[in-house]
Amino acid sequence: MESHKEILAIIRGESSEREKALFYNKLNEDNELRELFYELKNTWIKAGLLNVSKDAAPKADFDQIWQRINKDSWKNRFRKWGQYAAVILIIVMAGVIGARMTSQRFGQQNDQIYRFSTGQMSVAEIELPDGSKVSLNSNTKITYVKNESNNERLVTLSGEAFFDVIHDEQSPFVLDFNQLQIIDLGTKFSVKAYDENETIETSLFEGALDILVNNKHQVSVMPGESYVYHTNSQEVKRVRRLNSNPTAWRKNRFEYHNEKLEIILIDLAQWYNFDVEWQNEEIKHKQFLLNIDKTQNAENILELLALGSEMKYEIVKKNNKINKVIIK
Repeated sequence: MESHKEILAIIRGESSEREKALFYNKLNEDNELRELFYELKNTWIKAGLLNVSKDAAPKADFDQIWQRINKDSWKNRFRKWGQYAAVILIIVMAGVIGARMTSQRFGQQNDQIYRFSTGQMSVAEIELPDGSKVSLNSNTKITYVKNESNNERLVTLSGEAFFDVIHDEQSPFVLDFNQLQIIDLGTKFSVKAYDENETIETSLFEGALDILVNNKHQVSVMPGESYVYHTNSQEVKRVRRLNSNPTAWRKNRFEYHNEKLEIILIDLAQWYNFDVEWQNEEIKHKQFLLNIDKTQNAENILELLALGSEMKYEIVKKNNKINKVIIK
């Protein structure tokens, strides 16, 4: 069993590539450790909703967290680990991993804004104050505010998320991206909107969505449809989702079927936190297959992509971590 400091370093992204490779190899070989690792993230999320601070008083936090765990029937789950319980509680009380949430008064006197975020290589499940459930991918920030003046539930997003929204006709659920608005009509949908990308992508799985640009209705989205908004041209275009699974990240996987290498490398770079330099522009549009767990380290995945293909690459490291991948 790894020490809590080693596990914490892995989740914080402070470990070296070698340490991460050794750890994730252990995860693949040890189902109990693997289960524990991901339960730790979810456990902190439960605690994070209590506004636990890493500098808070340990005894008070412990009592509060344990009451929440017991209330949600998590206590019975932890008993099966026995010797691991101390590690779980130490990391929960650290309050530095998984999804973080803060709240403050905002806008009108009775408005309250909630902020959630995930770190590098971290996926989280959260519940908004209205009961809607949201899955957050790596490096994602989301804010939620109930606007008392017009009764809107207003959400902003930087990153990628899957929404399972509780519909309320009297209180519209609106994702606001300045010029672009996505309005829920009773919905399960995903949105990919990283700041460094020039597109905002949405895929609808259940219900209906309206997409507005500059407050003008553009399209009503039906289940099974995906649309991309191009921030430069402000155009909304329907796309076919045959080459990749837009919610594979919720299962902690990369899943692509004949997908462009450029798309795959964008996702890898966002997850593992490295830059991509393209010296070979032609290979960007070559199609690749990839179906692999995200617990694999980046070097293993790059080797797999290059195996039997035209892809040639060079890894540039900084502080023993991948800083840049050059595609030749």
